[in-house]
Amino acid sequence: MTLPDVLRGDLKPQLSIEIAVPGARAVLVVDRVGQHGAFGGVRIVPDLRVDELVAGARAMGRKFAFINVPIGGAKSAIEAPTELAGEERRRLLHSFGRAIAPLIRANTYLPACDMGTDESDLSAILSAAGIPLTPNQVDSSRATALTIVEAVRQVATRIGVPVSRIRLALEGLGKVGGHVASMLSAEGARLVAVSTADGALLSKSGLDVARLLQLRASHGSRLVAHYDEGDARRAPHRELFETTCDILLPGVRSHVIDATLADSIDARAVVPFSNAGVRPEAEERLTRRGVVVLPDYVANCGGIIAVDLRSVGFGRPDDVDRVVTTVYRDTVAAALTMAERSGVSIGEVCRRVAEENRRSLADNSSPYARGVAAGFDAGSSAVMRRIAWRLHKRGVLPSRFRSHAMARFLEWRLDVTRARMIASPQS
Repeated sequence: MTLPDVLRGDLKPQLSIEIAVPGARAVLVVDRVGQHGAFGGVRIVPDLRVDELVAGARAMGRKFAFINVPIGGAKSAIEAPTELAGEERRRLLHSFGRAIAPLIRANTYLPACDMGTDESDLSAILSAAGIPLTPNQVDSSRATALTIVEAVRQVATRIGVPVSRIRLALEGLGKVGGHVASMLSAEGARLVAVSTADGALLSKSGLDVARLLQLRASHGSRLVAHYDEGDARRAPHRELFETTCDILLPGVRSHVIDATLADSIDARAVVPFSNAGVRPEAEERLTRRGVVVLPDYVANCGGIIAVDLRSVGFGRPDDVDRVVTTVYRDTVAAALTMAERSGVSIGEVCRRVAEENRRSLADNSSPYARGVAAGFDAGSSAVMRRIAWRLHKRGVLPSRFRSHAMARFLEWRLDVTRARMIASPQS
């Protein structure tokens, strides 16, 4: 697919350019530049697809908008063998870093880790650009997994199956997928299917997650050839999507579920954590069949929440946990409730709210956000939050009041999203 083919109509991003990298093809797509620039991962893939980058950048923008952060979405990719290593990999990353340096300095694009890249790769890119690696760009796979797991909990409640009895099919056992599998298996969920780049493993009785992760450490994606526990059998990648389960979690490439594959899915809900993992026409088909399809940018926004919290001094691991298990949990629950009451799909509910947030954020005065925050300004607890936030910004807040300061900050983030849902005439 050529660049012009996917840049038509309302899919057109604000910026899409070929990056000059000797010996390789590289592309950067910026969906929109927000008040604080655009943010998105750099991936290394053997088959660079511009349509994936366009969809991924749009999903990143919606992710920031959903949690009400004034940053736009972006994605970039370098086409190269995934096994590329050593000096050759370093030269490629340095070339890419030097090429995008002006965009980083202009606050147009802030890169991050993505498929096929890690912190050492990101460090190489940024060092070549003359920019230090910041805490906001380090690996946030665990934080991403936290929102996916909480999303699964909320969706499980919606379909009436306890997490302790739920059957999961998981596409991808990488950094995020590994965390998700571990966390949900610890709560009693049964993993009946998993896939890697080398194929899928299926087991009606459930796969041993600890054993899978051991094999991943020693064999990588080839773990599927070495797992021989219980009734597990190897299968083509597509069979993972056709496996009977309660929740399907697509977590690798964009657009993996198209209209044709949607008709073969045998799950009660789909919670994608790859950016734009479900094509719009597939979402429509699944929704018509009564399958709950949670938007990817809602499920996988944990990394962005972590980045946002760190940027204002909330960098402890339990800070993200606290937000996910309270404010994020309540926001997802409100979205599911609104969808059920209004007869509108959960995807449409979240898209509308994200778009309302985006329009409000484009106006620096943010009158709606001011109004929401004002709603919290009555009473002694509101006074405590305001004082705690001011002391936190000055760096003199006693640790026992951190939760109050964080609550004040969140009044301008997910609390706005939740308030829009509650105030919507469709709810």
